[in-house]
Amino acid sequence: MSFISDEEYFNQYLKSFTLFHDGAPDIISFIKDNQFAYRGISKGFNQFITVNNVTIEIGQTDLQLNLAKEHPTIIQTIHDYNCQIRDLRVVKTFIYITKLSNLHVVRKYPIINPATNNFLGIYACFSKYVSPHPVKSIFMINEGKALINIKKDQKKINFELSERQKMVLYFYLHRYSYADISKIMSSLGHVISASRVNDHLSNLKYIFSVRSKQELLDKAFALNYHLCIPRTLLKLGVFEINEEIIVQ
Repeated sequence: MSFISDEEYFNQYLKSFTLFHDGAPDIISFIKDNQFAYRGISKGFNQFITVNNVTIEIGQTDLQLNLAKEHPTIIQTIHDYNCQIRDLRVVKTFIYITKLSNLHVVRKYPIINPATNNFLGIYACFSKYVSPHPVKSIFMINEGKALINIKKDQKKINFELSERQKMVLYFYLHRYSYADISKIMSSLGHVISASRVNDHLSNLKYIFSVRSKQELLDKAFALNYHLCIPRTLLKLGVFEINEEIIVQ
């Protein structure tokens, strides 16, 4: 391998980044240098931060952003994770929870010059967090029929649910028992009894116009309510994830 300096390698990396992302405006990604200053920003990332009321100029670090004053703990967490990527030279994956309605998964890669083995920066790429229902995915893969048929004009129904109803439905769709839902919600500061969970599910049957809790499950799954994480259960921030689906 011919020798290439760190400066030349990083500049070539930036040129490739710019060339690729000019033709892919929807991709959300960025490049930081070894001081964690922004050196490359895709059009998609620029739109992403604008929606979140953040402005970034090339050469700025996260600690210099207007967001640093509003959410210093989040910015410090991002900085600490960047240091881990630099020191350990590993790829890390995170969930970014912002004010947007979608969660984003961010995968960060260390930029290493193979000629010098020096750390030059970080490349990050965003994608929407997807959590499909396993059974629905298996049916789709095997071209099976849907578990329940929903008319086209019903697929975008957005029922007006209370925060408690949203939480109870979300956990119930993930097959937690009344007692488990009570324990989980109470441990998160939303104290509720198992009997009250049952009351909420009875009300949800009425709201969804179904006669049984099984029909409630079927209809809510078909309408993708299992993907609707209640905002009340989340907080703004950056959180590392390392779980993967394994086929056995």
